[in-house]
Amino acid sequence: MDEVWIQQKVKELKTVQERVEYLLEKYPETRNNDLYLVIRYWREFDGLSIFIPPEFIWGKKKLTSFESIRRSKPAENSYPQIQRY
Repeated sequence: MDEVWIQQKVKELKTVQERVEYLLEKYPETRNNDLYLVIRYWREFDGLSIFIPPEFIWGKKKLTSFESIRRSKPAENSYPQIQRY
């Protein structure tokens, strides 16, 4: 994505909800694939520039969902053996 375009959209669409609604309208396939929605969001609004092969987005190969990883993160004080960086 062009940096100027990203900055324009960030100014135009202020909230995460507005941005998600925009992506759902612009990319109908994001309606049925949360991972694709997150990747599109990161690319269009956060400037993510890494390439993620389509087979990881569309299910031929599986990426662990963002939510599964996030939910598995222990509470800060739950595991004292895990040192903070």
